[in-house]
Amino acid sequence: MMEHAPIIIVTFQTQQVYCVRDRNGDVTDGGHNPHGVYYAWAMQQVDPEEPGEDANHPIWKVREMQQLEFQPSFSASFLHGCCSLQF
Repeated sequence: MMEHAPIIIVTFQTQQVYCVRDRNGDVTDGGHNPHGVYYAWAMQQVDPEEPGEDANHPIWKVREMQQLEFQPSFSASFLHGCCSLQF
């Protein structure tokens, strides 16, 4: 691996629904409401001479992933007042 390979941190928000149902279709855990989830990915450029890497363009790999925040109740107003993430 390159000693001084570039690393970028990407933060983003997703809307996720966590819903577990039993074989009868009844909700046993979670629900139908979407939740806001924030993530941070640390991506590092791969050394072009690394074994198995044979490409004409830079390759980036996710080296670390972290879930930063989970908003249990998600509303449309939350989308318009976006927060700034810091770590």
